[in-house]
Amino acid sequence: MVGTLPRTGTPWDRAILVPVEAVWMVHGLATGHAPGNAGQIGPPFDADYFPGTPAIIVKASDLWANYALHSEFNRQNETMAFFPATVLSELYRVMGDVRQAMSIMSLVTQTLVAASVLLALFILSRLFARQMALLRAVGAPGRFLVATVWGYCAILIGTGTVLGLALGQAAASVLSRFITQRTDILVQATLGWSELHLAAGFASGVLLLALIPAIAVLRQPLLENLRA
Repeated sequence: MVGTLPRTGTPWDRAILVPVEAVWMVHGLATGHAPGNAGQIGPPFDADYFPGTPAIIVKASDLWANYALHSEFNRQNETMAFFPATVLSELYRVMGDVRQAMSIMSLVTQTLVAASVLLALFILSRLFARQMALLRAVGAPGRFLVATVWGYCAILIGTGTVLGLALGQAAASVLSRFITQRTDILVQATLGWSELHLAAGFASGVLLLALIPAIAVLRQPLLENLRA
């Protein structure tokens, strides 16, 4: 072993790279060099001792010519031609479908979370109904009660959003390391502007919905809440 290459985050990180001369030698072929240069590695190669090329990359000047070459080489029995972009496009198509499915799941999850938060805010408003009734009884204006309830909800929503971003970043880091170790593909998950915009939009929407339980406090029966 001569050395270790820097990590690339690809399957090459676990590959053992050897000179092509060693591969030819294992298969009993010439090493591409004259006997006097048996220890040479790499080009220039001697044409008289060159065992052949297993693969070549061909790019035609015209698009239609690429398909013509593909058909010509595939008609022969000893060669096979393929488009590397075709394999990549199939991979990108699968990844695009997964991304679209995850986006739909994210929207559904955000909707369910918003509904759960709104329900929790209504429950909290009922828990503090007696305190709100006491404030109303001593003459507190309605805007003060609405501001108090909404401010309390805003603190809960803001704290939950920040904690959610922190926990999401931690979970993404752990999952990315796990995926990197299992697939040898470097995956780095970081919070970007899209995630921050999504969190800000979610928090803004829930803050607007928080006005509903805040205003509902004013419609609660005063005497029943005082006796509770």
